Amino acid sequence: MSNVIPFRKKPTSSQQPTTTIKMSGCHFEENGIGMLLGEGVEVDMDTTTFLNNGMGIVAGSIDEKFLQTLSESLPKERLGFANELNQFANTSDKESRLKEIEKSSISGKLSSIANIATVSTWLNEVIEGVSSVDFEVLLNTIMGS
Repeated sequence: MSNVIPFRKKPTSSQQPTTTIKMSGCHFEENGIGMLLGEGVEVDMDTTTFLNNGMGIVAGSIDEKFLQTLSESLPKERLGFANELNQFANTSDKESRLKEIEKSSISGKLSSIANIATVSTWLNEVIEGVSSVDFEVLLNTIMGS
């Protein structure tokens, strides 16, 4: 069964959107996130199907969704996540690190939001310092400070 979602996101400020996307008859299936919308994006869609995605539409930052999910974890889980991050950060080979991330409990936790490939890429980018989220921010979020 598919869900047809008529959706229109209006800009939150009085400023005009920088981008407008018009879609009709599109199909998003088995993605980590069907559609990720940033600030100032207006979307006008009809008869568009989102099916079996981790999340259909995320309005805002995926960083915020990941950090919120981790901050809501149990203390014992958070300690495990912090230990995993430390292990990942000490793995210099990117391919080995990505394989470790894919098998990790932190990746499993975040896969409720996005697919494993998206989660692995995000965590790897945080570790390499090319994400908008700093490694220390991620660690502080996990540890609850």
